[in-house]
Amino acid sequence: MRKQVCCLCRRQAPLAAVFAGSPQLMGVIKLCTGWMVTNLPVYNDEDLQKRNENIFQIYSKRSAEDIYKILTSYKATYLVIEDSICNEVGPVRGCRIKDLLDIANGHVYCEESDSYGYSKYGRFCQEIKMNYSPYVNYFTRVYWNRSYFVYKINTVISFQS
Repeated sequence: MRKQVCCLCRRQAPLAAVFAGSPQLMGVIKLCTGWMVTNLPVYNDEDLQKRNENIFQIYSKRSAEDIYKILTSYKATYLVIEDSICNEVGPVRGCRIKDLLDIANGHVYCEESDSYGYSKYGRFCQEIKMNYSPYVNYFTRVYWNRSYFVYKINTVISFQS
């Protein structure tokens, strides 16, 4: 499946394309295609750690506009969402990437052995797949298979306040 994503990068993306996604997948895309990526799986650099944390927000409960602003701040032109991270089912709740993001973003808090939380937004990586507004204003799906969803990041003129 990764090979299909890398082939897509080579066939359809312009030379100036910049890809965003999980650090592990971005490492594969960088090594196999040579394309520019927003982040890499390097954790001994504080700036790259922060960049990875910001890009991982694609798996959090954030608005389309928030994610768009994060990705474009890193000059990303394509977004790759991994279904295995978005729909991760782990034996221990609280240890999945999406659980850690919910805690870090204040969308979950714990009292004794119970977890509570609220966000006015759904999980971005799930909501974007529905192709509803406002997601289609910011992102256009260009490829998908069982494992990956690839979106072109649209150019948006301005934001409403």
